Order: sequence, then C-alpha cells, then structure tokens
Amino acid sequence: MNNDRQKILTDYISYLYTTGRTYDTVGKYIKYVTDFLERTEDVNRRGYLVYKRENADVMVRHSLMCSAICDLLSYLNIGYGKRGKAVKPLEKLDVISDKNKKQLNDFIIWLTDNNDYSSHTVYIYYTSMQKYFEYANEVNMDNCRRFIKSLEEEKLSPATIRLRITAIERFSKWLKKPIVTKDDLSKEQIEYLQKQQTEYKLIKKVKRNPGHILFSFNVKTGEIKRASIIHNVSIGLNGLPITRAETVIEPNCYYEQALNEKNFRKKLKKSGLLKNE
Repeated sequence: MNNDRQKILTDYISYLYTTGRTYDTVGKYIKYVTDFLERTEDVNRRGYLVYKRENADVMVRHSLMCSAICDLLSYLNIGYGKRGKAVKPLEKLDVISDKNKKQLNDFIIWLTDNNDYSSHTVYIYYTSMQKYFEYANEVNMDNCRRFIKSLEEEKLSPATIRLRITAIERFSKWLKKPIVTKDDLSKEQIEYLQKQQTEYKLIKKVKRNPGHILFSFNVKTGEIKRASIIHNVSIGLNGLPITRAETVIEPNCYYEQALNEKNFRKKLKKSGLLKNE
C-alpha cells in the first residue's frame, strides 16, 4: 500500500472511532477497507465495482464488506452515502414548562447524589439541558436533531455543540429513554472530535473484563503496547476527593482488551489488522 492510501486508511480509522460502532464492527471495517485499498486499482466508484465483481463470492458470505467499503467511499465524499433529510431548526419557546423545570431539578439532584461527577460537569449538564428546554418540551430524536440544527445556526463551536449533545444523552439515559445522537454530527464536528482524540469517550464506555488488559496497536508503525492510564483527582460537591482513571488515547491506534499480548496479537490477526508473522 502506498503512502497516500496508508494516509487514507489512518484517517478513516480515526473517523471510525467517532461513529459509535462496536469494537468488533470497527475491526471488521478496518479489515475489509484495508483489503480494498491494497487490491483496488482506483479508489473510486469504478474501482469499487471492479473489486465487487472480482470478490462477489466473498461478499455474499461477508455482508459487512459492502457496507465497509461504501462507508469509506462516503467518508471520502466519493458517493454511496445516505442522503439525509433537511432538518428544520427549533424555534425558541416563551418559557420552560414547570414539568421540565422539575425534571431538570431532579436530574441535578440525581447527578450529585448518585454519581461521581465533578461540580463543573454538573454545571455543564444543567446549563445544556436548560438551553435544550428553552427550545423543546420533549426529549426525543427529532427534537434533538432540530436542536442541534438550531445551535449550528447560532454559530456555536463544534466543542460547545458536543457538550450539549453529551448532556442530552446523559439526561435521556436518566429518563430511561436513551438517545444516541452521534450520527447527527456534521463533518466539521467529526473533524473536531478527531482532532481532540474523542475516541476516549468510546473506550471509557467499554466495560472492563476482569483479568483483561487494554492494549493499543498503532496501525501506522505496528507498535503494540499496553494502553497508558493516568489518574485524575478532583474534589466532589461533598468536599471529598474523587479519583478517575483515564486512558491516554494516541493517534492512529486501535484499542482492545485481551488476556495478554499474545492474545491481543491473535485478535489483531483475526481482524486482519496484523499480518501473519
């Protein structure tokens, strides 16, 4: 694979970590896209159609192959992407309803009583949901999309919009009506998330398996090592210290849990990320 295609692969892998797909799906996407980039003459629609004809029997058995390659072409703005419907922004309401004021108050009490959120995070969640209820009475996917559109029209930064989205996701989980809005991010927001290495959000959500270690694999250099962990200490609202372990996310790296390095290498080979040595 030449340098240009290696860069395409590296950038695409970074993008994959912002899509909310599972680690298993991400691994398969990387495997199929890598094979396509190594074997196709042209990285375009024509190249895809030729590749598809040559590998029709394999694609029948592995349905994700088509999805992965089409997703790559869509990421490169070559085509095969889904056309989204035009989203209308929400108009600001006159007042926040009493019902939502009470829900917001109960949500903040729950955050402070039952979770180890810092006072800064609680404040961000509060102001974000207060802003949301200035535009919508109900928390649902349609309102969320339109709310995001309203924020974009206010020319808010991708970072601020991402904070609002995170607050909505957390609030919806508290309501036991979870909403995931990652698919509604604009290209500009996705690029910002990549730049800020927000793959951490995905890794933080992975349930740690007892006895397993989180390893990283640099797809560019081939380096395999244990993921670096840092411990941050903050003061909670009760005045007591709160310690949180955070994974240090490095660019161009794929992360997965394994029993040991040998086991991690087996997983990489199975997914096609690591060639047989």
